[in-house]
Amino acid sequence: MLVAEISAAIDAAGTASVFYVSEGIFVTSPTDTPANTAFIPSMMEPGSIGIHTFSDRSTSGSTKLETGEMVLANADGQYDAWIDYSFDGRSIIIRDGEPGTAYPGSWTTVFRGTMESVDADWMKIIIRLKDKQFIFSRPLLTTKYAGN
Repeated sequence: MLVAEISAAIDAAGTASVFYVSEGIFVTSPTDTPANTAFIPSMMEPGSIGIHTFSDRSTSGSTKLETGEMVLANADGQYDAWIDYSFDGRSIIIRDGEPGTAYPGSWTTVFRGTMESVDADWMKIIIRLKDKQFIFSRPLLTTKYAGN
C-alpha cells in the first residue's frame, strides 16, 4: 500500500501541518510514529517523477528532472480548504509497505521531495511534485561584483 505525508502552511503565520493520505484504509498503531493516526484513503494516483540522464539531446552534462503529480479524490470536498494553504517548497514523503508492520520503520520510502503547487477541480486535487534537485536550478548569487 502506498501512503503519503504532505506538509503545508495552513495560515498567514505559517503554521505547519502534516496531512496523511493513502490508497486504502490505513491506521497506524500505538507504537508507530505518528501513533494512532488514520490516513485518508483518497489517493487516486500516487504520483510520477522521471529523470533523464542528460538534458537537451546531449550526451553529457547534468541530469534533467521531469516532475509529476499526485492525484487525490475530492468528490466530497474534504480538501477544499487546501486551496488557501501553502504547499510550494514544502515536503512530501511517499512510502510503500504492508499495513500491520511498523510505520515508518518497516516501510520503504519511495519518494522524498517537495511540492510546487496544488490545483483543484470539482472531483480531484492535483499535487505537482518536485525532486529536491530543483534547488540547484536557482542562482546562488543575486548580486554581481562591481569592481570596487
